[in-house]
Amino acid sequence: MEWMTIILLVITFSFLLWYSTRRPKNFPPGRTRIPIIGHMVRGSKPQMDLWTTHNVVGQYIGNHPTIAIQSFQLAKELLNKDEWCGRGVNFITRYMRSDSGTNKGIITSDGQAWVEQRRFALKHLKDFGFGKIGLQGVIQGEVEDLINHLSKFHDQDFKMESIFGIPVINILWTIVAGRRFQMEDPKVQRIMSLLNRLFKAKFALEYLFPWWGLICYCVPGLNTRRKIISELRSMFRESIQEHRTSLDTNHPRDFIDVTCLKF
Repeated sequence: MEWMTIILLVITFSFLLWYSTRRPKNFPPGRTRIPIIGHMVRGSKPQMDLWTTHNVVGQYIGNHPTIAIQSFQLAKELLNKDEWCGRGVNFITRYMRSDSGTNKGIITSDGQAWVEQRRFALKHLKDFGFGKIGLQGVIQGEVEDLINHLSKFHDQDFKMESIFGIPVINILWTIVAGRRFQMEDPKVQRIMSLLNRLFKAKFALEYLFPWWGLICYCVPGLNTRRKIISELRSMFRESIQEHRTSLDTNHPRDFIDVTCLKF
C-alpha cells in the first residue's frame, strides 16, 4: 500500500511538473521554463542567442507568460493597437495598490478607463502649463533657487541625496497642486526620503509572484513597500482634502481642483 501511495505521488508530481512547464498553443519559440521561477535564473546568453534567429520570443517571468519583441517596426505596429495595450491584473494591483478592486491611474489601468483618464490628464495638464513655454519661468525659478541653496555650502561637505529631486517635485507640484515647497520644508524632505527608499529598493517581486506580495504586504518586517506607499498616499490625500475644502467651482486653480470637479 505504501508503494502504491509513493507511485501515485510520483505520477501526480510528474504530471504537475509537465503541466506547469508546457507552453500555450501558438506561443512564440523560447527556452523551457523552470516551474514558478520561469526564466529568471537561466542566464542571459541563451536568451541573446535566440535574438539572432527570432524577432519574437516567448518566455516566462515568474509564472507569467511574456512575449519579447526585438523588431522596432513590429513593436510599433502592435502597440498602436488597442488590444495590445492592456495591463496586468492580479491581487496586488487590484487590492493592495487600489481601494476598489480595480486597477486605477494612467499607469495600471487599461481599456476605456485608461483612454478617458489619459485624455482628461493631457487636456488639463496642458491648461496648467505642462509642455508649454509658460512653464519655462517655473523651471528657471527652481534652478535659481537651487543655485542659491547650493551656494550656502561653499567649501563644505553636504549630503546631495534629495537636493536635486526637490526642484523636480516643485515643478510638478506647481502644476498638480498649485504650490511649491521650500528646500528646508520637512514635508518635502519626507516625501523625497520615501521616494528614494522606494526607488532604490530591489525590483518588487510581488508583481511576479502575487502570493509573495501578499506575504510582504501583511507580515511585519517585510511590508516596507506597503508602509511607504501608504504614507505617500496619506500625504496626497491630505492635499486633496485641502483643495476640496477651499474649492471654487468657477475658478479651478490647478490639476487637483479640476480632478475634484470631474470626479
